[in-house]
Amino acid sequence: MNIVFSIDAPFLTPAEFAKRTGQTKCAVEQQLKNGQLPRFYLSRSVKAKDKGSTRPYHALLVDNMKLQMDAIKDNGLKFVKAS
Repeated sequence: MNIVFSIDAPFLTPAEFAKRTGQTKCAVEQQLKNGQLPRFYLSRSVKAKDKGSTRPYHALLVDNMKLQMDAIKDNGLKFVKAS
């Protein structure tokens, strides 16, 4: 028997993860800070609208893909290549 998992968003903002799990945004941010949730740090340059300059953009996201894959492994399931 095969089970198919579909992950709609590999990375989630703390606000979106909180909404999906019924937690507060503050609680999710604390879990990210404490290492209780897998995290992904996004860093890139963003072009400013008023001038042609760029500024840094940083975001700490919940690594939803890793969270789901860890849950699968913790339950003794194996990954197989899709045919």
